[in-house]
Amino acid sequence: MIRFPALRCTLHGWLAAWLLAACVAPAPEPVKPAVTEPPLAVVKPAAPEAPALPPVPAPLPEPAPPPKEVLPPTPAELEARLVIELIGYAHRVATLPVEEQRRELTAANQEYMREPTGRSRMRLALILALPGTFINDDGRAASLLEPLAASAGASPLRQFAWLLHGQVSERAREQKRVAQLKEQIEGLRAIERSLIERDKGRK
Repeated sequence: MIRFPALRCTLHGWLAAWLLAACVAPAPEPVKPAVTEPPLAVVKPAAPEAPALPPVPAPLPEPAPPPKEVLPPTPAELEARLVIELIGYAHRVATLPVEEQRRELTAANQEYMREPTGRSRMRLALILALPGTFINDDGRAASLLEPLAASAGASPLRQFAWLLHGQVSERAREQKRVAQLKEQIEGLRAIERSLIERDKGRK
């Protein structure tokens, strides 16, 4: 059998060279993808801008109202103030000690005697009409109030005098009834004492 050692070596060398060439062979170039161009954008023309509106003018301030004319108080308003003043005065006198109440009564009486106006008459009547005081005298207060209460018209002072006169007169009548009842009781007691004395004299 004929051997070909040189040929075997050559074949081995070729095989090795081929294998080496296969390992270092350049990789095939990659296939570039097809470039797809984007569709062209349709540019719409911009709408024309609306013309700017002129600024709205600020509303003008309303003119200030003319100053109200201050009218002088009417006679009825003056009398209403007088009634409120007299009621406050009577309330103050009712809270005073007895001696000061007597001084107020003396001053009011002197003012009425000096100037008998509606105010001085009402002031004196209010002091005399204070219930539960040592200066109370409903009978005299009623006599002072009667001319004012019976006067014509519907003024505040007249209305107050009419109201107070009704209350004071009712109290005066009640006091008169109480006084009459006391007199009757005292009369019965006197009769009883006389009967007792007469019975003692007979024994």
